[in-house]
Amino acid sequence: MSLGRSASSSASAKEHAQESKRAASESERDGQWPESLKEFVAKCFKEVHPEDKEVMESQLKQIITKAFETKTTWTIDWKSMWVPVMLERRHKEQELNNSKRAALDAKSKVGGIKKKKKIDGKIAESGGFAGRAAASAEYSGYKRDSFGQASNNDVLGAYSNSNSSSNYGNGYSDDFASNERREKRLRRFEREARMSPTPPSTAPAMTAAATGAIPSIDLERPVVGRATNLEKKYFRLTSAPDPDQVRPLNILKQTLELLKDKWRKEQNYPYICDQFKSLRQDLTIQHIENEFTVSVYEIHARIALEKGDLGEYNQCQSRLKELYDKHIRGNANEFLAYRILYLLHTHNRAEIGHLLRELSGNEPALKDAGVAHALLVDKAMTRKNYHQLFRLYTEAPKMGGYVMDSFIPRERLSALAAMCTAYRPDLSLEFISHELAFDEIQQCLEFLDQHGLLDHVKKDPLKLNTKDAYAKIETARQSAYKKVDIKGQI
Repeated sequence: MSLGRSASSSASAKEHAQESKRAASESERDGQWPESLKEFVAKCFKEVHPEDKEVMESQLKQIITKAFETKTTWTIDWKSMWVPVMLERRHKEQELNNSKRAALDAKSKVGGIKKKKKIDGKIAESGGFAGRAAASAEYSGYKRDSFGQASNNDVLGAYSNSNSSSNYGNGYSDDFASNERREKRLRRFEREARMSPTPPSTAPAMTAAATGAIPSIDLERPVVGRATNLEKKYFRLTSAPDPDQVRPLNILKQTLELLKDKWRKEQNYPYICDQFKSLRQDLTIQHIENEFTVSVYEIHARIALEKGDLGEYNQCQSRLKELYDKHIRGNANEFLAYRILYLLHTHNRAEIGHLLRELSGNEPALKDAGVAHALLVDKAMTRKNYHQLFRLYTEAPKMGGYVMDSFIPRERLSALAAMCTAYRPDLSLEFISHELAFDEIQQCLEFLDQHGLLDHVKKDPLKLNTKDAYAKIETARQSAYKKVDIKGQI
């Protein structure tokens, strides 16, 4: 009897296993995602280090693609699976923690460990620049009413945390490691050699796929929004975007008009910046790339320039370059001029040289007033022709003066140092103020005060003791050239 029951039980188990396989196969044909896979993808996006996010997304897509191709989506132990870049990061952190523990143990044996105070960092708020309200009103897009309409990588496999849980994790780790090392080197050298735009993140599509919102292998499929509210706070996506929380194109157009009106009336930059980032996010989630998209980024970039927020401006500039490269119409020459000026701010001579080669023979761009002005600024700075540089500063077209505001204080110190070596023993403050493009002598005095130079100013008439002031000016100049904000650079 027991043998009969055992045989019957074994047959039943086999039948159940076959039935499970058939169900899994049918589910795979339907493009369904097992819950463990959804949890695996969600975990990856939740735990990934910001620096590894782009690589993680690429590797994750390769892993899932291969799982569907090999029809192992429902048989892989996703709970023990690791994306290579995250596993590598985990091993490094473990090694670092082990070395720290060893160091602490060594210190405790010698004679105790001193506690260190934790200091919370503060993010400095960027200030705005006054004096160009009229230009901002004209070029921030307030008066514009018209808006436009609307290669797969080789699958390399994945690491597994288990040695025997699945054959899917074996045989690919060496390829992944070597390819990852090569990719990291390339990315590092690309960042050092030139500044390039960051491709739009695929995180929204990937997280949507993870939760089953995209029941197929098309991980690039956009979400179609259904929200009708005009205003929405910006938040970083940590899960699949909910279509009910995403605004469609017709609503986003109304949102833009509302934001332009609010900016004109209230000038509340933190609010406007947050709303524009939310607007841009909804465009990205839905893969909307048209003239309206360009207009949104251009207006946000101009507002950021007006408020001296170079980081936010350059995020917009990077995206605009991608859109212009896709031949989507916009004010490409205007922002090309701003880009040249920004590169002068960051001392990126390599990228400026690359741009000049691209512009060679591009007559329409070279004839543009803004581009021509930016190239003259480049020439003046290269030749240290400060007289011409500050004249160009006062004549900057559109919002070029706002970009120049980022490096003019530095160039004033450089020009003042040159004056101190050329004119001895003193120099009229009126002459200095005029040459450095200050609107009035009082502004020049404030500039000197910022650098501790008022002690070297003589009265009746106002003169700067160039001989005694030179050492301080040169020190300030060297310090200014070391402090270059390249946040979000192209």
